[in-house]
Amino acid sequence: MKLYSVFLTLCVLPALAVGQNCASIKASNPSAADGEYTVSTVMKGSTYKLQIYCHDMNGTPQEYITLQHPNYSQYTAGGASKGTSVRTTYTKVRIDLSTMMVDIADYTFSSTTGSLTHGGQVAKTVTYASAADCVSSGSKKGIGKVDLRGTPFTVSSNFASGGWNAAGGFTKSENDQVVDIVGGGYCGFTSPSSAHHVHNIQGPKFTLQLALDPSFLPGAYGDPHIKTWSGAKYDFHGVCDLVLLLNPSFKNGVGLDIHLRTKQTRSWSYVSSVAVRIGEDTLEVMGGAAENRYWFNGLQGQNVPTDSVLPITVSGYPINFRQVTAKSREFEIQLGVEQKIIIQTWNAFVRVNLSGVRSEEFAESLGLMGTFPTGLKMARDSNTIIDDADDFGQEWQVLPSEPKLFHDVDGPQAPEKCEIPSRVDMRRRLAESSISMEEAKLACSRVSDEDQDVCIFDVMATNDVNVAGAY
Repeated sequence: MKLYSVFLTLCVLPALAVGQNCASIKASNPSAADGEYTVSTVMKGSTYKLQIYCHDMNGTPQEYITLQHPNYSQYTAGGASKGTSVRTTYTKVRIDLSTMMVDIADYTFSSTTGSLTHGGQVAKTVTYASAADCVSSGSKKGIGKVDLRGTPFTVSSNFASGGWNAAGGFTKSENDQVVDIVGGGYCGFTSPSSAHHVHNIQGPKFTLQLALDPSFLPGAYGDPHIKTWSGAKYDFHGVCDLVLLLNPSFKNGVGLDIHLRTKQTRSWSYVSSVAVRIGEDTLEVMGGAAENRYWFNGLQGQNVPTDSVLPITVSGYPINFRQVTAKSREFEIQLGVEQKIIIQTWNAFVRVNLSGVRSEEFAESLGLMGTFPTGLKMARDSNTIIDDADDFGQEWQVLPSEPKLFHDVDGPQAPEKCEIPSRVDMRRRLAESSISMEEAKLACSRVSDEDQDVCIFDVMATNDVNVAGAY
């Protein structure tokens, strides 16, 4: 593994994609066999590069997610279901890339142990992301686990219990990549759909909704790392206020702006605040472990004790708040069906990502994420391409003529240029880090492959293993 392109150089995802899906890969390369491929696919209006397993390439090519950790569903024996607990373990699951829905009744890459009877029928399989039993009224002895760590996906579905005298529940963790499920009754179950029982079901049953892990979404985070609409990554370490997104045509002229504020610590900079303006309303979120700091139209918001929908909206768009951990909070501005702006804090760090946005609303947008959806580093004149990351960052410093979205003035303000730390000093500081490469790798071991390099870099740059929590 290279340390984030060694030192502060432009990091761009390699052009490994050979098709938009498995069928197009086969069409362009008739000799392509079953296996892992990097696809460049359009999902909900945006283009993403993802690693997908292509199955049945000599027949009807289909897409699967290769699971890196144990995933299973169990129908627990007891009560009216005699025998031994039936557990189906999955190593791959089928996904429809156009909808990001998983077929929970595809058993192509699964194995099952145990045998029990259910109403005179022998249970042979249990659908993915499910748990069941027939022990007693309200029992919850069935168990299941979804674990998408090591993949670019998270679980956005909720789960429901069904059957007779059913009970159950689910707990999401690891930034919604892990779901622990319990369910049962007499007889009962818990799954993404309560419309049918979970044993011996024949597919397709595309009922589990996934989303992309924020590390794969366009936006900004960390020691400022910018991800363009196309998935390319680069760094801009300038300290100032920056335009991540300029979209005056959003919603027929209502307009949408996203500004970043970066601050310096030692020889490094980081995203300390994010402000989102839609129409006449602005939501600003600032990092901080001890308290929830946000402002609405320049006034500091009230403390939010529990996960909830805030009593304010950004020009009619609701804001969902979630306390992720004691040091991490999340604000989601819901722009429409599965379209949202996600702002997350971890200690002093803030990250912002856009998910599911559509070309009809973002086709004319500019800013640090580049042109939509190609990610070209376009200047303000909508004509000039700027390849140098520092020059491009300076180009998108907030101008005096642009609205001031933050509640206060802090750091360099145009026409004063962004302060860019010396690269020589940054290299020296990195070399002097008391944290070794191996220690940084260990701290970042639970971070997605997409962000491994940047996490290791940030841990060593800040000399703080806890920074891995920002990922």
